[in-house]
Amino acid sequence: MISPLRRIARLSVGELCAAHDNEDVHTEHVAALALYLFDRTRVALGLPAAARRLLEAAARLHDVGYSVDPVHHMQAGAEIVLEGGIKGFTAPECEQITQIMVRHSGKVVATGVPARLLQLAAFLRIGDGLDYSHAQTAKIVGVRRARRTIFVTVRSDRFPESLARTDRKADLWRAVFSYDIQFVAAPVRKGNREPLVRADMRVIEVARRLLWIQFKIILVNLDAAVAGETSEALHDIRVAMRRMRSLLRVFRKHLPDQPRQEIEGLLAEISEELGPVRDLDEWVDFLQSARIRTIVARSRLFPAYVRHHQQRRQLAYATVRRCLRGRHFASQRLKINRLLRVELPLLTKTEPPGSLPKFAARQLDKALRRARKHERLRRSTSPKKLHELRIALRKARYLAEFFAPVLGDNTAKLAKRLHQVERVLGRIHDVDMGMEHLTREGPLPPRALADHLAQQRELSLRELDKVWRRVADPALRDRVQQELTTAQRPHRGKPSRG
Repeated sequence: MISPLRRIARLSVGELCAAHDNEDVHTEHVAALALYLFDRTRVALGLPAAARRLLEAAARLHDVGYSVDPVHHMQAGAEIVLEGGIKGFTAPECEQITQIMVRHSGKVVATGVPARLLQLAAFLRIGDGLDYSHAQTAKIVGVRRARRTIFVTVRSDRFPESLARTDRKADLWRAVFSYDIQFVAAPVRKGNREPLVRADMRVIEVARRLLWIQFKIILVNLDAAVAGETSEALHDIRVAMRRMRSLLRVFRKHLPDQPRQEIEGLLAEISEELGPVRDLDEWVDFLQSARIRTIVARSRLFPAYVRHHQQRRQLAYATVRRCLRGRHFASQRLKINRLLRVELPLLTKTEPPGSLPKFAARQLDKALRRARKHERLRRSTSPKKLHELRIALRKARYLAEFFAPVLGDNTAKLAKRLHQVERVLGRIHDVDMGMEHLTREGPLPPRALADHLAQQRELSLRELDKVWRRVADPALRDRVQQELTTAQRPHRGKPSRG
């Protein structure tokens, strides 16, 4: 039983969030998005202005129970509000707020709930869907009404998957309003993309945003990867895992040691297990390409050979299902969520101001120095050493991409040129893996296939010389070094635009 004294000492919305380590940066953005849409559609939908305060409170509190019970956070949040109440709201209003809160995610249960509360919950679901990335990548830039449809223009070019997620979460809207709702991606033009990171951000906030994006890329591709219908989903997951590992290493001094080490170890373990499956994906896609089918069109050996590797691929996807749907990954997902939703937002509030450009410049400078130590490997004929070079360049490229918005255009240009070299080295790696497949097992392959692979490797090695000259351009190196030096000065000017 709650004591009368506790009933009197109610907390405000902000105080409740602080008391329960709420992810304010997410819930406040969700509230802003939901309220923006509410303000621009309220009259057309016949909603009273007084309902706005209930929606705002529900939006800011919709995840308040996460630190108490991550799995059942909606119910935990409702209990927190009902048990202690909210300063400035009556008991009936608190009950209404919880009815809105608990419908922000999952399957909607509408039985016995007033229509007005379901309508407000529809706004919350849409706001939550727009910030599915938890990195505040979405912004509503326009709302218009045409006949019986409301069109919402959204800028979310840093995480466009949010629009599809929001459309699914608009199910309640379509059930409770006579107006349909459609989400339209704002056109992306050069110069109008909002950067994910800015020079005035705290280092830990940048880590939070970048890690969330990669984690969400993993999650949105899980179902397709497990189904194995195409190879792209598994590829995107492995890239996101590599990027997450890179971020965990770069920001290691700013992150809690135990969860960071556990998560990094898990990602490394899964990536290693999924590597052979991804190589087999590339091989089967290669065998099924129009170019290869033309080359081996007259071969009687090829149909049996390609069927064998297609069957190998199907069997290999048992590894994908075990890795991505097993209990171990499920438990680690909870740890990643807690790190990103509870621990990092708390650190963001307490971290003293620092210089992100200085931090970014130091980290990239170290990565580039390590990469340059591998330059000699580009002349190697060893598949292993060429792949080692590729990995070193990839690590530097990731940091250049992450930090280009705060370092400058030359860093962004370097990232693109590093990627060009990586792509060529990637093709060489795929050829080398193909050579292994030819000799490892299965039916006898067509001779034309081995000849084609040898030819492609030779062409790729020639192209490597060409793209390497661009990435090793002394003028570009000097400009990048100047950006890094400028970023580390106490009083930094604007990034160069050369």
